[in-house]
Amino acid sequence: MNTHLIRTMGAVPALLACLAGQAQTPSALNAREFDKHWTIESEAPDYRLTFVGADTAEIVSPKGLTLWRREKMQGSVVIEYDACVMDEGRPGDRLSDLNCFWMARDPQNPGNIGARARWRSGIFVRCYTLQLYYLGYGGNHNSTTRFRRYDGNPAAIDDASARPAILREYLDADHLLQPNHWYHIRIENSGGRVRYTIDGRTIVDFADPEPLTWGWFGFRTTASRTRIANFRYAEQPDTAYVPLQWIGAEPLTDTPVAFGIPFAPGRHKGGDMELAGTDGRTIEADTWTLASWPDGSVKWLGVSAVVPAGRNQLTAPASAARQWPRRATAASK
Repeated sequence: MNTHLIRTMGAVPALLACLAGQAQTPSALNAREFDKHWTIESEAPDYRLTFVGADTAEIVSPKGLTLWRREKMQGSVVIEYDACVMDEGRPGDRLSDLNCFWMARDPQNPGNIGARARWRSGIFVRCYTLQLYYLGYGGNHNSTTRFRRYDGNPAAIDDASARPAILREYLDADHLLQPNHWYHIRIENSGGRVRYTIDGRTIVDFADPEPLTWGWFGFRTTASRTRIANFRYAEQPDTAYVPLQWIGAEPLTDTPVAFGIPFAPGRHKGGDMELAGTDGRTIEADTWTLASWPDGSVKWLGVSAVVPAGRNQLTAPASAARQWPRRATAASK
């Protein structure tokens, strides 16, 4: 019996390179546009917000403060901005806490990050109730730089043992703040991979087995005078399915097929899968691991199935951080 082969097309979801060509929203760090695109959540009512030049916001925050971007971001996202912690001996100056949240959401109010803003009031421990990625650069009086993934557990407010684990930590001077230095920050979220790059150096490269694929961005600081400028982001949908096509002529009868699908680290932990046609009807398939990543997730997956005659277009799920869905839908090319 001859086995036909299917070619996988575009198996890597949401290439970040594609984002460069997309239209970007305004930075809006100026008096004219600020309120349309940003909102402040502050523990202290006497914070100060001023604007320097055409696109720079300066924030003096006596206590915890989050500057939230109003737009929800989703899919493959790239965020970039410049930021500086001022330390010139002026009131409010303190060299600490150039922090940020991204892909943040409130499990109690998934569609509105601001629904409980008044309750959170910029208080840091209340942010444990959110699901998000967090990078604290030069935190704890400029003694630590840490990356965490919050799981939205309200118990963490009072119980330190319930707080999210530190996934990456730096304690050396090369990864701590320098006074009055403008840092360029780039955050990438795509295909289950999370990267944080500062001044061209990637300090977080995390494969999330259950990635946060949508949410809000927040610039976070406390007891400091900080500046942020040149904010921009771009997004595109993650490709939920891999399109498949025949190599050679389409068979006229039910035909056994075999092919392979590559995955980014952490995207596929194993489990059943189905192929789907453009009509939504599914085909069960057998799978086996051809190669694995160091974290144990699948790097290359072997797939075999019997494809009925007349199925000239098929798709396979491109994201499988959890078990494959029992019901797949076809994606357009």
